[in-house]
Amino acid sequence: MSTAKRKQIAGLILATLGVAMVVIGLVGGLVPPVLTGVGFFVTTWAFLAPEEKG
Repeated sequence: MSTAKRKQIAGLILATLGVAMVVIGLVGGLVPPVLTGVGFFVTTWAFLAPEEKG
């Protein structure tokens, strides 16, 4: 399995966990899970962002 494919799979898992955390937080009226979910989204974005060459 290529590195790019592994990154895509890991990004999908992180994004899915982020959605789950946001939903849990909103349904339960709890702020910490929502913040954690947003953190998962930021981590996913940073993980999947194209690498700069230079």
